[in-house]
Amino acid sequence: LSLGGLDFTLMEEYTVRAGDQLEVRFTLDNKLRTEVAPMILVTSVKPDLVSGRFTGSTRNRDIDLYLRFL
Repeated sequence: LSLGGLDFTLMEEYTVRAGDQLEVRFTLDNKLRTEVAPMILVTSVKPDLVSGRFTGSTRNRDIDLYLRFL
């Protein structure tokens, strides 16, 4: 997880390709267990890893604060 995007593994089998736009939902491991659901553009897909960058012009405030205070 970074300010620009994230890497993740899929919990179930899906067809995902570079160039796909996805909404990814996950929970931060902070005290509030904040759920976030940013949109990403998939940049690469490997057998066990999907990489993507956040889309849109606004940064996710919850992710920004989470990374700032790690």
